[in-house]
Amino acid sequence: MSNTDIIIPFWEGSSSEELNNSLESLKNEISLINKLIIVLDGENSFFKIEIEDMDIKDKILFIYLKNNKGAGNARNIGSTFSDAENLLFLDAGDMFIKDRIAKQNQALKNNYVSVGAIKEVNSLGIKRVKFSSKNIELARKVLPYKNPFNNVTIGIKRTFFNSIGGYGDTRIGEDWILSGKILHKTDKISFEEEIYVLVNIKENFLERRSGAKVYLEIKKSLDKLYELKIIKLRELIISKVIQKISRVYLSKYFLTLIYKLSRKNIKN
Repeated sequence: MSNTDIIIPFWEGSSSEELNNSLESLKNEISLINKLIIVLDGENSFFKIEIEDMDIKDKILFIYLKNNKGAGNARNIGSTFSDAENLLFLDAGDMFIKDRIAKQNQALKNNYVSVGAIKEVNSLGIKRVKFSSKNIELARKVLPYKNPFNNVTIGIKRTFFNSIGGYGDTRIGEDWILSGKILHKTDKISFEEEIYVLVNIKENFLERRSGAKVYLEIKKSLDKLYELKIIKLRELIISKVIQKISRVYLSKYFLTLIYKLSRKNIKN
């Protein structure tokens, strides 16, 4: 049976309650988990956690990083403390859907990477599903313009993750860089339409994804994709224009429309 480590970055903006909700969602598959690697990203996060479940607590390895350098850096460092065959990622506050680990371990038997869908629930209780790209051709086509994978659904062979250098070193778009590296290096990707993660959408969801500062970080991520020869110069230029217009100049209402069009409404 494949063994799996779960890596969760935790920073001062996260709460102990959010983390415990995430950990509770893992309990039905606790026997499949080798370690829960929780990376405390920045010294202001060090004393915020109280783990409520002792069975979960026995699986946890805490990694303490004095300086906050972003979730991608935290995940990369967390991976260096793993000796498991497979890695799965989760953000504090997000929750695994039942049997996620078993399903992605199965997908990873013949693949280096597995990706799936997420269910998002906003403060009004409205539920939407966001799918990753359905196949490798589509993923490579859209890569210059958006991340083709739902980051928190990525399951990946640890040795492959380390061989491609993991996440990017930017604070926003670090997962976009990882997706680019994956598509650049392998065809052994399992695309699933299964929902693997439940994400509770906060009220500032769109605000955190728009503005000049956000654009500058995304620009760094696009430059990195070009530097790694993953996207072409023409794609780089077009994508920067699209990103700047959509994140800096367009109104919040237009961004809301884009968000809705990229997701599927569901009742349950």
